[in-house]
Order: sequence, then C-alpha cells, then structure tokens
Amino acid sequence: MRQLAALGVVLVLLSAGCAAIGTPDGDAPGQEETAESPTVSETPEAREYDSLEELRQMIADAGAECDSLQLYGEGDAEYGVCLPNGGWSVHVFPSMLERNEVLELNASSLEPGTFLVGPNWLVGVDHVSEPPTGYDEVQATLRGIPWKAGDPIPMEGTPAS
Repeated sequence: MRQLAALGVVLVLLSAGCAAIGTPDGDAPGQEETAESPTVSETPEAREYDSLEELRQMIADAGAECDSLQLYGEGDAEYGVCLPNGGWSVHVFPSMLERNEVLELNASSLEPGTFLVGPNWLVGVDHVSEPPTGYDEVQATLRGIPWKAGDPIPMEGTPAS
C-alpha cells in the first residue's frame, strides 16, 4: 500500500511537470560535479518538518512565490503545489524510508524530476531548463540537497532492494 501511495506521488509530480532543472546536462544550479554527492546526513542544518504548511511557509519566507498550497492526494501521499504559479511542489513524509521510496520510483521513471531533499521532505521544482525565481534562497533556507536521477539516494532509511 505504501509503494502504491509513493507511486501516486511520483505520477502526480511528473504530470505537474517537475522535470529536471539546471544546466543543459541536467545539473542542479550551483551543484559542482564531484566524485560523491553530499547526503542529507552530511548537512545537519537540514531539519524535519511536521506539515506541508510549515514547509510552505519556509519556502515563502525565503522569498519564493508560495502564498498557499493546492493539495493533492491524501494521508501519507498528500502533497501540495505552491500557488499562484505552481512552481514548487512540497511533500512531507512520515520517515526517510517513505521519502526514499519516492526518490527510487522517480529515478526509474520516464521523466525523473529534480528535488531539494531534506530528512523527511522533498521540494520539487516545475521548470525544465531554468530554476524558479528564488531557487538559491530556498535551497539555502531549507538546507536541502539538490537531487536528480542518477545521484545517490541518502542511505539512512533506504529500503532494501
């Protein structure tokens, strides 16, 4: 049931247009090519959020357009898309395990998205070639790790293959 809910989140995120952002080769803005990408556990500043609204408020406080959320799904599969422009999608998970399941499903999808990743949350961006206004500020405020398909999924809580 949990995998079905996670798959639903991925499908809805993809249908909302959360495609890779950044440079033409798909790198997230400001992300340097390194032998190993950082993981959430290496950034203790990244914190957990208890609700979609709390995460939305942090995005808005960073200066991004996110006055309110259009909610989709229900229960653990509930997520929101920022209004008025729909440029950000937010999801808070009960644990890192559920978050990682969504990242794994996203990585194997036909149109994987790019996310900022936190301990129990994901923030997806809805722009194909350019980051939305305020991307750097949101990343700095949330301390999320830029993630795209092909990057390692943070090890803590990763489900066994």
